[in-house]
Amino acid sequence: MLLHSTETYRFYNVAEEPDENGRYGLESFADTAYNEVIGKTKLDKSIGQLADARFGQNGSRYFEITDDVETGEQGKLCLDLDDNDWLEVNDIVDKIDVAPEESRLYVLVNASRTEYRWVAAVSEGVVYSD
Repeated sequence: MLLHSTETYRFYNVAEEPDENGRYGLESFADTAYNEVIGKTKLDKSIGQLADARFGQNGSRYFEITDDVETGEQGKLCLDLDDNDWLEVNDIVDKIDVAPEESRLYVLVNASRTEYRWVAAVSEGVVYSD
């Protein structure tokens, strides 16, 4: 028998304000549909749906924060929206209360690019199936 492995994740809101230690905690979503454990292959589709649900409109976007994201001035990250436009967001990556090697960080942005939210996809382990 050949077993297949699937890495699983769960999404969390990143708190809007830091705690007394300067760390940004994780919060469950009010909509329980986004508190489900999902497979790695469904992350992109699910984070896109979450961005649309969060801002209630089509045209919202998400950005995964990787090593490729440029750092701007005064503690900002520069998210490349298109060839001539970018969005600067506060760089709180090192202050989010997650294990970096077991998590993926995203920024959700509304269609008008006036609001954004941090979201963490935290590893829930590996599921094996046949």
